Amino acid sequence: MKAQHLAKRSFFYGDRIFANLTRGLGLLLIILLVGILISLIILSWPSIKQFGWGFIVSQAWDPSNDNFGALTAILGTLVASLIAMVIAVPFSFGIAVLISEILPRRLGHVVARIIELMAGIPSIIYGMWGLFVLVPFMAKDIQPFLIGTEWERSSIEPLRDKILIS
Repeated sequence: MKAQHLAKRSFFYGDRIFANLTRGLGLLLIILLVGILISLIILSWPSIKQFGWGFIVSQAWDPSNDNFGALTAILGTLVASLIAMVIAVPFSFGIAVLISEILPRRLGHVVARIIELMAGIPSIIYGMWGLFVLVPFMAKDIQPFLIGTEWERSSIEPLRDKILIS
């Protein structure tokens, strides 16, 4: 009975250590994020002083007159990220369902391992693949079908870029 009581006590002691350690690391993370934010503000202050806060909401970009705005770049980044997520999220859920529910267990393990290996490949390699494989494929096989359609005016390049990002 005494040994069981000691085991429970040491278990609760370990839980308290883990909880305090986790709480401390969470606090450290918040401190680091605040430090990064302060560092960004301090290092960007000369630019903020020269161009003002309107830089963030301005679309102007005229280097010869020192007139700069970041709104176009910010919105472009957000739209590109959104399109990439619209492509990637359903694709990833589909793969997850395929591996866990549809494929036989053995084949599912093989496919899961292949995907894990692909996750270890640096993104620059996928970018180079896109440059040397996806770009010529879309230019030769996809773009000719779009000539004379609404898609021709909007250009295939943004679509190709979003596919590559996702």
